[in-house]
Amino acid sequence: MHPNQTAPSRSSLIAALTVFALALGFGHSALAQAPAARTSPPPAAAPSVSKAGAEPPSSGGVKAGLVMHGHWVIDVKNPDGKLVTHREFENSIQQAGQAEMIALLAGDAVTSDYAIGLNSGSSAAGPCANAESTCYLVQNATGNMGDGLCNQGTCFPGLTETVNLKTLPYTFVLGGSMTANQAGVIGNVYTESSTCFAVGTSGVNPAPVQQGSVTPAACSSTRTNQNVYGSLTGTSITPISVVAGQYVQVTVTISFS
Repeated sequence: MHPNQTAPSRSSLIAALTVFALALGFGHSALAQAPAARTSPPPAAAPSVSKAGAEPPSSGGVKAGLVMHGHWVIDVKNPDGKLVTHREFENSIQQAGQAEMIALLAGDAVTSDYAIGLNSGSSAAGPCANAESTCYLVQNATGNMGDGLCNQGTCFPGLTETVNLKTLPYTFVLGGSMTANQAGVIGNVYTESSTCFAVGTSGVNPAPVQQGSVTPAACSSTRTNQNVYGSLTGTSITPISVVAGQYVQVTVTISFS
């Protein structure tokens, strides 16, 4: 310090440090949030953003819309186990299935058992001889909804359901089998499930289920307060020929993307 200069006061030193800090951008939050003046236009290649500040949605992934997948595998085998036909295809969610998904998401219903239906989808004979010419793969022939379906078509109990919530894609898999009791074709396939509502309700827009009033287990064991929406997923396929005695294995994997 020059002999003729006086030492700066403590207050003047703090003021100088404050100005220095503001110049570096460490000032009061209100000052830090003030936008700096732009001295040049933004780069032409800068990505546009929405008013909310988010990047515009891409053409793929979940931003493109939620899709429900139903991947079917049907194997037809001879009694000795020899594979005769292997078929894989996709199906679509049905209108009734959409209604059921909304009801379940809204908490207006609980689901019961599932079933898989197979028939010709035409005037041709299906692989099961009954009034509907339909084969039903059901979880329980005496519960909801097996007891109703088995009065209409030929039932094959033992349908299994497997849930995967550990790895992507998350999946819900139905699997079952049947033995054809007549020669026919499989040209129409669908999955079906039933739902239960609170006591005294019915229709597509029932009153919400009161918590604990109808459990999934109770819904599966009885048809009381049942409302069958119909097909969950389904599709028509190029007919698969089946003869009496052949064994048909079916797997349906439902997932979302």
